[in-house]
Amino acid sequence: MYHRELGGAECARDIPPLSERIAGARLWVPESHWDMVCACFLTQGTELPYINYSHGLQEYRKEYEEADPDKKFALLLEIQLQHNSWIYLHAIHTGYIAQRFAALLSLSSEYSELRIPKILRLLGHGGNLHDLGKTIISNKVWDYPSRHPEEMVTIRKLHAEFGVMVAAAAGLSELYDMIAYHHESLDGSGYPFGMRGNEIPLYAQIIKVADVAQALHGGRPYGNSRRTTQEIGAAMRINFWGREVRESWANPFEELLQGNVGHPLIRDGNAFPTPDQAVQFTNLAAEELVTNPYCDF
Repeated sequence: MYHRELGGAECARDIPPLSERIAGARLWVPESHWDMVCACFLTQGTELPYINYSHGLQEYRKEYEEADPDKKFALLLEIQLQHNSWIYLHAIHTGYIAQRFAALLSLSSEYSELRIPKILRLLGHGGNLHDLGKTIISNKVWDYPSRHPEEMVTIRKLHAEFGVMVAAAAGLSELYDMIAYHHESLDGSGYPFGMRGNEIPLYAQIIKVADVAQALHGGRPYGNSRRTTQEIGAAMRINFWGREVRESWANPFEELLQGNVGHPLIRDGNAFPTPDQAVQFTNLAAEELVTNPYCDF
């Protein structure tokens, strides 16, 4: 469903090219997907601020090409961890919440197709890597100690598109929708494409719920502080259900809040799980949640 062909080819929707999203900017996308993560952003001959012009995927290129699928996921998590530990923790929390939420949705006949290990694994890995594009953006943005100024907001909102570029370089087309569209809203107020209603893929909407819930629970250096599960529920009842995602999802989400929102491997002050451990847990959770959608590990 991710319609824009890399390199600016045809679109199934009228989606403006990335170059039009920043006035005066021009995006050069080379033929090699591996070189794509070094794409040059030029504004009248000057590099855009807050963009990293090298990427961890280049460093791991040989190892990545030879790795099995699980190791590839782990290497991409490692890139996030090396870039910023907050991004890594947010990612694996979001993957876990997405799996739990999808399992609860699957109890409804409308979403029963979600109750399959393969689908729950995909959602877990999609959640783990939904913010992969943030690794292209400088930590001056992610570690900013207060609300972002307008220039940073503009750059920050490019992370979904950057994420698809990295996913393309990594050969993970199955994650495009979750990475590209997890900030879209039913009412068209989201970004980067302002999609509406059923234009937004189901899996991307699930990731959006998990992403917002985790951001409220864990806080962000540049935004809100940590909130309790009760505060999360209250915050999401205000203009979220029905406006940003499906209104019928409010009750399953309230059920999710009855358990732990945090990743089981990080509870009780445990050290960060390694990327390999995080991937192993994502696969395990998919199997367990099919058997017991209420499982809280």
